[in-house]
Amino acid sequence: MLQTLRAKSASLVIKILMGLLVVSFAVWGIGDIFRGSGPSNVVAEVGDVEIPSQRLGTVFQQEIQRMQPAFGGRLDVDTARQLGILDQALERVVAETLLDIKAEELGIAISDEVVRRAIRSEPMFRNAEGTFDPNILRAVLFNNNLSEAAYVEVLREDLRRRQLISSIISFDTPPATLIEQLLTFRTEKRVAETLVINANQAEIETPTEDERRAFYEENADLFLAPEYRTVTAVILTADDVLDTVAVSDEEIAAEYEARQGEFRSPETRTVEQLTFADAETAAQGADLWRGGSDMAGIAAEIGGDAQALGDVARDDLGLPELADAVFATDAGAVSDPVESPFGWHVFKVTAVNPSTVRPLDEVRDDLATAIARRKANDLLPDLGRQLDDELGGGATLEEAASVMGVDVVTFPPLDDTGNGTDGTRIEGLPDDSEFLSQAFAAEQGVTGFLTETVSGYYVLRVDSIVPRTPRPFEAVDATVTDMLMVERSQGAAEERANRLVEQIRGGASFAKIAMDEGLSIRASRAVTREDNDTMAGVSSAVTERLFAMQVGEVAMAPSDDGFTIFRLKEIRPPDMDADSTVATRIRDQALAGLREDLLYQLDRAIRAHHPVTVDRQAIDSLFY
Repeated sequence: MLQTLRAKSASLVIKILMGLLVVSFAVWGIGDIFRGSGPSNVVAEVGDVEIPSQRLGTVFQQEIQRMQPAFGGRLDVDTARQLGILDQALERVVAETLLDIKAEELGIAISDEVVRRAIRSEPMFRNAEGTFDPNILRAVLFNNNLSEAAYVEVLREDLRRRQLISSIISFDTPPATLIEQLLTFRTEKRVAETLVINANQAEIETPTEDERRAFYEENADLFLAPEYRTVTAVILTADDVLDTVAVSDEEIAAEYEARQGEFRSPETRTVEQLTFADAETAAQGADLWRGGSDMAGIAAEIGGDAQALGDVARDDLGLPELADAVFATDAGAVSDPVESPFGWHVFKVTAVNPSTVRPLDEVRDDLATAIARRKANDLLPDLGRQLDDELGGGATLEEAASVMGVDVVTFPPLDDTGNGTDGTRIEGLPDDSEFLSQAFAAEQGVTGFLTETVSGYYVLRVDSIVPRTPRPFEAVDATVTDMLMVERSQGAAEERANRLVEQIRGGASFAKIAMDEGLSIRASRAVTREDNDTMAGVSSAVTERLFAMQVGEVAMAPSDDGFTIFRLKEIRPPDMDADSTVATRIRDQALAGLREDLLYQLDRAIRAHHPVTVDRQAIDSLFY
């Protein structure tokens, strides 16, 4: 049932129907958002009721206005349509029309007094004192191009829909039996006793060569070598043109000036600090420090924290007030106390280390390399176009590379992960995830298209393909042996577990079986349906079985290392007091689910008697 409720709660119709209960009586203006001939077109029919485009346009605009804050006020009609807001508006209009039809059939009417009370209680029509103000009402309606009569009619229809919905979902408490069942399902706990049979402890014989070869032949698909391809490529990077780029001294000097901040080390000061709890003690500490007392002695004498900060730049001190105090103090001097959120600080500057700048000659080579690489990157698009033109003119990869003076690289046989036949990574592959995808999608002998990467370009050709073939038995014999040993160990553990389960079911003592077999009985902690206790061998598979068993019943299930035999020892029902928070959450979820379910049924029932048809072509002509 929960799955059904969750599925239905995802329905746009249900969300709209639920939203009608909490929507404010807000009104919105509507601009010209139509692209067609006018508001008379019919965009949908609900039974015999036609939905004009003007109504859909109004609701569409309301939805756009409602979502504007999330888009910073920049949500336009085209974007809203692409986001599906037009479809949402259409569904809302259809849902409202279905409710109007049903309300009319049931004879639901809203009196003038009910409308009057709704208007007077609407928060948007209240003044600063919190009372209804008719002048505010008239101003809001004027700003939205609505007359009082038109607004009253809109409000009356909305109230009628709300009354219909409320009459169906006005209950506040779901059935107690349902809550008990859900709470039991969610919070009931079970305790198991387990015997874990480790498959690795089974005594099995090493398979013979005949047995290994038989397994190899029966499972040949498990021992196929991957497909290998030999690939030739022209790979263009900045390194291909780096040697052709010239860098002048003037360019290096300009680069140095532009990046001088990178080469400047800020002024630092070697600083010691005393921190105190109050201003009076901080002032006393400053006087003692200036009088020649050492930092540790002051802290011990009057109380405080002493700390050698070492060499610090202004930014290292974090708080502006501390940085100002330190950098206003001369070498050898003690600062006045300064307050921060961490207390009162007194600093002593033991040395001033002036700012330094690395000279141009020291960074010249680095700057020249950076300029050259930037120029090379600028040349790459021209190089890529030249390669593309050469290949487009019929040249082979080798011929094009020769004309351009760049290298051709042929990679040895590789698989689709980029590894060679020895399983190691092939060096020199382009730093692009699409390279291998292209290589293993290309036809043999066909040169591909020029592909741009973050670091350049490449074009590839597949020279040869070695299809997947069975590895020789000798190459996988060790793997075959391991697989057979695991299979036989697991089989032996399963056979042993089955035998012991049958003995226990036949009346043998769980404890005696454990003693005779040299196994330890483990008691799991209390687990829920979504829980496990791997330390006791209670995996998810065991947990699932536990909740289908009666106390005392025994079963078995595979585990990572073998099999687990388990007996249900105890069922712990929900504790209504301890689980009150969970019970409240379940009650709220069940109430919401029931309401959504009823609204879903209402919507389906009305549609069954009043089919909905949508004229998508009319909508497209108006809004697309």
